[in-house]
Amino acid sequence: MQRRSLLALGVALTLLVALMSSQRLTRALDWLWFDLVQQISALPPPDDLVIVEIDEKSLQSLGRWPWSREHHAELLYRLSEARAVVFDVIFADADTRNPAGDLAFARALSEHGRVILPLYLEQLGRQGQVMEVVPASRFYQAAAAIGHVHVAPDTDGVVRSLYLKEGLGNPYWPHLSYALHQLVSGSSEAPKGVRDRVVENSNDPHLIARDFHNWLPMPGSHQGIVHHSFVDVLEGRVTGFEGKIVFVGATAAGLGDLFTTSVGSMPGVELNAWSYQALSHELTIVRPAQTTVTWICAVAVLLLVVMLGHLSPAAFLLATLGSLAVILFANTILQLGFGIWLPVSPMVIALLLFYPLWSWLRLEVALAYLRRELRELSPVNLPATIAGTELVERTVHRLNQAQHQARKDRRLIEQSLENLQDAVIIADLSGKTLLINSAAKGLLAPVIKSDAEENLFEESGTEVEPGLLHWLATLEPANNRSWSELLRELLQKQQALSLQAKQEDRDLFVQAALISLENREPDTLIITVTDVSELKAAEKARMEALNFLSHDLRSPLVSVLAIVGMQRSDDPPSPEQALNDIELLVSKNLNYAESFLHLSRAQSLQPSQLRLCDLHAVLDAAQMQGMALARSKQIQLRCERTDEDAWVMGEQDMLERALLNLISNAVKYSMPLTEIELSLQRKGKQMLLQVSDQGKGIASEDLPTLFDRFTRSKKHQQEKGAGLGLHFVATVARRHQGRVTVESQPGKGSRFILALPACDESELDN
Repeated sequence: MQRRSLLALGVALTLLVALMSSQRLTRALDWLWFDLVQQISALPPPDDLVIVEIDEKSLQSLGRWPWSREHHAELLYRLSEARAVVFDVIFADADTRNPAGDLAFARALSEHGRVILPLYLEQLGRQGQVMEVVPASRFYQAAAAIGHVHVAPDTDGVVRSLYLKEGLGNPYWPHLSYALHQLVSGSSEAPKGVRDRVVENSNDPHLIARDFHNWLPMPGSHQGIVHHSFVDVLEGRVTGFEGKIVFVGATAAGLGDLFTTSVGSMPGVELNAWSYQALSHELTIVRPAQTTVTWICAVAVLLLVVMLGHLSPAAFLLATLGSLAVILFANTILQLGFGIWLPVSPMVIALLLFYPLWSWLRLEVALAYLRRELRELSPVNLPATIAGTELVERTVHRLNQAQHQARKDRRLIEQSLENLQDAVIIADLSGKTLLINSAAKGLLAPVIKSDAEENLFEESGTEVEPGLLHWLATLEPANNRSWSELLRELLQKQQALSLQAKQEDRDLFVQAALISLENREPDTLIITVTDVSELKAAEKARMEALNFLSHDLRSPLVSVLAIVGMQRSDDPPSPEQALNDIELLVSKNLNYAESFLHLSRAQSLQPSQLRLCDLHAVLDAAQMQGMALARSKQIQLRCERTDEDAWVMGEQDMLERALLNLISNAVKYSMPLTEIELSLQRKGKQMLLQVSDQGKGIASEDLPTLFDRFTRSKKHQQEKGAGLGLHFVATVARRHQGRVTVESQPGKGSRFILALPACDESELDN
């Protein structure tokens, strides 16, 4: 069956190749490869070739084009020692305004004796008669040879070839480069090249007959022909043309032809020079006849299909890639070394199609055979995908199938549980740990025994062995029940267990359940432990905030309403006193709200928001604002700071607010006519901001909770405040990877120290 499929596929691909090659459907790809090969091509050094170019310099010196023929005559006298001169300039009409110039040019042509002039074919109108435009009679008779200057651009506009013979009705005229080759070599042999259908002695005015088609090799990127300006040669500034072949043509913008070639744009005169170089060294490229190309491609593809189709998959892939490489390499060698261009794109496409098609057919045949054989041997439904593509041992597959599926399921469960943040342990009733994730290892690693520990439960399933109780004992259930009792209840009722527990300073939420893996009695225990410490802390903070909102923020508003009610009574107090009281109460609430806002901003500060911050500027700003507070109590603010730079990564506004909170507290709890000292120093890799006062000090029993929210010293309850200022300072310090500490003794004042990590030189450079 495979042989028939291979033969059918080979015949189909052969016919496809024949179609693509005969109809030239892949010529764009063939041209692309031709151009790529030409990028590494090179021609013999053109040491005997010179181009005299009609460039912008010559136009500026001799005037607008066309010039008097006397200039061309003078140029020929300057080139009298040249081996040959080729004009890529049309001299079709006589110069009626300067007949003397024509006579001089004709005389120079005749005296030189080795000058070739061009002709071109011109169409009159879009569909009009085609005419051969030859040089004027005097020049025609004096020239050594006449050649056409036409090239054969492909449909993509790139010039890759030319016809060595071309003419109306009959390809009579040689190409300019071929006429030069005949003149220099004296050869009269027929040129090589692909022969076209020639129509002899045709009177059809629209027919251009062409023959001897040749593709052009291109020069290397390092090669070039010597160029001299027309005016420099004319005025004698450039000499030494003895034995040289000189091409004269236009390179000025808008004056001469500019062709696109395989290696880039090239003026027409330079293209003619390189064409002669290829002809003189017999390096032009010939393309075999289309029928020959088609047969070569078709036969080669059929042979390759038959040979490659019998290889193993790995050898098939390597052989296919090798065949493609050999085809392209051989094509390159033929083109560069033997001057033969064989379009191989149809072969390449056929091989690129053959590999996936034949692989698919072989895979389908192999899988159908395996499914059929295994279905006959076993009633169990087989998976849709069977390992292997060609030969699979039925026995090995049947033995490995269950184990493979079990490993796959286990990996799926392990990877799913591994990414959970909760601690998860799955064990059977014998105490063997089936699965344990990383979170559980981190939480319970010190107390978990190995998989080989003894049964967790006795055969009755009602008693728990010490192995499980060992780590359960570290968790304290919130309902004060023992773990033995809880697990016994779980086994008896077979209902999920959920409860809160404590482990040192952690709040945990434990869940346990029994499941059945084999659709019988429960045989597996799943325990999950979730750390809810942060949730508990957040809940506590929320309750504290609610208590604060319900009391401290509500009380001033109730007082305001009472004042308003008194103003509406029959004997109201003075309006000024009422307004002062309302202002005081509203200011109190506003301070509470601002404290909440600043604390919320500090708690949401992210590391990405930190920028380079100068603590000198922070200290200056806080000191300026603190001076107004200190002045009200006639307190003097002194400042001492280091002379070093004090850069940290921080949020400047929050650092200013934190330092100002410390200064404000120092002013609030200091007696009038005292001093507050501000300090900025560097200690190792830390910057220290210190605020020292001569106030009342803080009792030792208040120090542990001093930086908690809504906390105020018991001795200072009469002072106004929400108890959020120092908590804000501590929050800002933590968000900046720092800390805040306090040193205080009752009656001797306090010193608050805000320590922040200093920036190193690398951070400053960045």
